[in-house]
Amino acid sequence: MNASELNAGLLDEFSDALWLEDGLSRNTLESYRSDLQQFCEWLGEQKWNDNTLPSATHSDLLGFLAYKVSGRVKARTTSRELSSLKRFYRFLLRQGKIQVDPSLNIDTPKLPRSLPASLTEADVEALLNAPDVARSLGLRDRTMLEVLYASGLRVSELVSLDVAQISLNMGVIRVMGKGGRERLTPLGEEALEWVTRYTREARLILLGEKVTNTLFGSACGAAMTRQAFWRLVRRHARSGGHHIIALKSDRPGGGRVRMGIRADRATPAAGGRMDPHADTSRHLARGDLGSGRWRGAGGAKRGDRTMLDALVPA
Repeated sequence: MNASELNAGLLDEFSDALWLEDGLSRNTLESYRSDLQQFCEWLGEQKWNDNTLPSATHSDLLGFLAYKVSGRVKARTTSRELSSLKRFYRFLLRQGKIQVDPSLNIDTPKLPRSLPASLTEADVEALLNAPDVARSLGLRDRTMLEVLYASGLRVSELVSLDVAQISLNMGVIRVMGKGGRERLTPLGEEALEWVTRYTREARLILLGEKVTNTLFGSACGAAMTRQAFWRLVRRHARSGGHHIIALKSDRPGGGRVRMGIRADRATPAAGGRMDPHADTSRHLARGDLGSGRWRGAGGAKRGDRTMLDALVPA
């Protein structure tokens, strides 16, 4: 077995262990694997012999991180990759495949917490009003934005919603989140009205002859992807006179989307967990960091690489 085959097998074992132990999503597992695959490729270029992952040394890890820094990779990205390496080598140590963890004594840098970009109320209204609701696709897009706005779902959760997950009578969405944890997320009245209208007027038209439980179908009747949702948000933002900086989060993955706090769309918080940007969000809501501003706050762990995290007027 050559080095590439051995490394690929170890990455498979590691991914399986993450899935079994933590119930991580496919996006999260792909994120871990991508980080470790980059280290594999760098290690293969640096060492002709003995370039397997278990043979990597403390110096090799430092050299890889230095290579990333010299390439002007963002500090958050480097910190995330180090986190992946640390967890991988703890796994190898636990499995008895290595005797010493080479990631020991490599400190994870402390990163500054940046303020999320924000929108005015008029900006958000322009974005929500951008889709042409006279068309089936426009009605679908408006409904998705309203649900996202009212609930704070992750983008991957939004695009994978089934009809049975929404209770129009109770006004809640049942979401299966990361790690297989289920939660109930309330919806505001306006979002519920849009969901009702969409399911009555547009959903069956978009799905055509396909029999599926998917709530938000694409133009060809299949379930929408996160990338497709990003493209439609960007298109509607531009039509409303805005420029989207990025769909991003502090760590790959995914975050929750929160575009504002208005009485007619706001919902009570679901669950007891707090977003990483919660303190910042409270300051923004109080007006400490800009009165009347609307925010898009990123939040979660790995997974969703596409997240509506920063919108600014053009």
